[in-house]
Amino acid sequence: MARARRSAAVAVGITAVLGASASFAIAHVRPAPEPVYTVVRVVDAESVDLRGPAQAATGAQAATGAPVTTRVRLVGIDAPNLAHGTTRAQCLGPEAAGYLRGLLPAGTPVHLDVAPGAAPVAGRTLGAVRRVSDGRLVNEALARRGLAVAFSHGVDPHTFELARGAQVAAAGLGAGLFDDSLACTIPALLERSRVAMVAATETVEFVAPARAKPASDALAGPVALARGTSRSLSGSTDPIVVAVRSAPIVHDAQRSLDDAMANGDATRAALLSRDRVYQLSMKEIARRNALALERKRQLDALIRASQRKAAAEAKLAESRVLDDPRATDPRATDPATPRPTG
Repeated sequence: MARARRSAAVAVGITAVLGASASFAIAHVRPAPEPVYTVVRVVDAESVDLRGPAQAATGAQAATGAPVTTRVRLVGIDAPNLAHGTTRAQCLGPEAAGYLRGLLPAGTPVHLDVAPGAAPVAGRTLGAVRRVSDGRLVNEALARRGLAVAFSHGVDPHTFELARGAQVAAAGLGAGLFDDSLACTIPALLERSRVAMVAATETVEFVAPARAKPASDALAGPVALARGTSRSLSGSTDPIVVAVRSAPIVHDAQRSLDDAMANGDATRAALLSRDRVYQLSMKEIARRNALALERKRQLDALIRASQRKAAAEAKLAESRVLDDPRATDPRATDPATPRPTG
């Protein structure tokens, strides 16, 4: 029994020593340092080439273990494109790329958080890029500047939510893609359409009735143009258009344009109604003029007939006078004239 107690005590002591050793080891375990990459170049506002550890690459490059250049597609955002071939640059594409180059000049050390389980997009690795110097997440920085919008790739929801919050902030400030003072943005496009619509309506609103139909035809063009702009935006599936269209500032601009188009439609209807009244009045005037002309013609005919009758009667009377002998012998008509005696 004593031997058993001694064995148990030894076992407890060994366990305690092992436990203390394990705790000491765990307490002194340090996390592995994050891999550091170096910016090679910024390709566009959502793509950057990084030079660094091979684990971000795939295939044979990753197997070598040597540093490789990896093209990274910034996850959680969508930014306007640069010009490519015959395709024109999207609104603020050059500005967004320039801003990213300012954030990540060549040689900048960065950390790369590769989106887990994400397949490469057009040969680019999906990931979030953070500067080593200040930990700034450039994906979010682009969205906060209004030079990108939040876009879910189905991976890395954390970065997507950060970008979406930054996008809301940019929209509230009217920055970048939400700035209605920049000619190419959607808010500016809607505002220009509204101003053109209002100006066209005011120009023809009080024209003379005779010009109502041409004025209505002239207004049809601006109305159709504004409606086409509105429909093209509402029907677009482009992530940037969809995101910008959802902002309150764009909602307000769209409502203003809708009101202007409704006023334009109402003005066209009023002009067409005015033209119908004018046409009816012109027909009535023409009818009355024709009636008056007919009456004048009949009156002229009566006058001419009366004149002819009067002339005929005068001629008949004159012929009767000439046929009467008394008309040629003054003694027949003048008693003072002496008559010849037998």
